[in-house]
Amino acid sequence: GGTWKYAALRVIAMRMKYGAVEASIGKSWDRFIASFEKGDADASASMFTASAINMVPMNENNVNREGVLALFKDFLSNNKVEKLKVTPHELEVVGPVAYQWGTFEETTVPKKGKTIVSKSRFYAVWNLEADGTWRFHRFLFNALP
Repeated sequence: GGTWKYAALRVIAMRMKYGAVEASIGKSWDRFIASFEKGDADASASMFTASAINMVPMNENNVNREGVLALFKDFLSNNKVEKLKVTPHELEVVGPVAYQWGTFEETTVPKKGKTIVSKSRFYAVWNLEADGTWRFHRFLFNALP
């Protein structure tokens, strides 16, 4: 009759220090950037959770790691990412989930055409996985105005 009731409540005890989480997410970024710049679609997609959603401008959502991998294989087979520089601006951590926004600059050399330098902003939801790695669970970006 219009009232909300809790069906279940799960409390997770977390003893992570903010600086350690920030550093760990930074390492995840480093792994992603290194693999993306190498053109390694498999390693790049491995930085996403199994149920991730990657939202790329003017494309359908890439749902789950396999969808992300398909996009990366297509993109990286036609382009070389020479440089990807990420600048995080804000990070909020809630247990095993972190919310981050920031900007990035990407220098891409297509197989056909001229080098493209794009500047974008991003929003990421990170999940701390059982192996201790922070992975993208949701990722979206758009070009800076």
